[in-house]
Amino acid sequence: MDIIDRTFMWAARENARSSTCISHPLGAVLVTRNGDIIDGWNGGPVDIECGTMFGHCPRKKIGAGSGERMDLCIAVHAERRPLLIAASAGVKTNGSTLYAFCGIPCKDCMIELIAAGVKRIVCLDDDKFNRKTPTAYNFELSKKLADAAGMIIEMVKESDVGKEG
Repeated sequence: MDIIDRTFMWAARENARSSTCISHPLGAVLVTRNGDIIDGWNGGPVDIECGTMFGHCPRKKIGAGSGERMDLCIAVHAERRPLLIAASAGVKTNGSTLYAFCGIPCKDCMIELIAAGVKRIVCLDDDKFNRKTPTAYNFELSKKLADAAGMIIEMVKESDVGKEG
């Protein structure tokens, strides 16, 4: 991983600190061809937080695993948030790179990343949540979609992200 990728992956990891998700704080950074840098983190939409709205994570309360009972989740995914911020600010995302401090984006995020013109994703190669069974996230379909779109996915080890960029 070169210094630029290391720097943005470090920033994505730091963006997870902004997460309002009670369950799994994640972060991302979108870097456009024009050099715009847009931060992302998972959690409720602007000014709405799970902890405030419910006092707990509804999915955790019923024992749902990662990717299960997503109908109860109000979180915007970390990979999706920069796209929404870019759209609201009129920033072009075609040809951009997404740095995701998580594994391969879920199927729904992947569809949106492809539609937004993201051409490259740098993400973690490990499964932080030790998924043993298929979930609503459908990571296998994510990989197939990325391949079909000609998207480049580079996976890095969390230990290679380091403490500094």
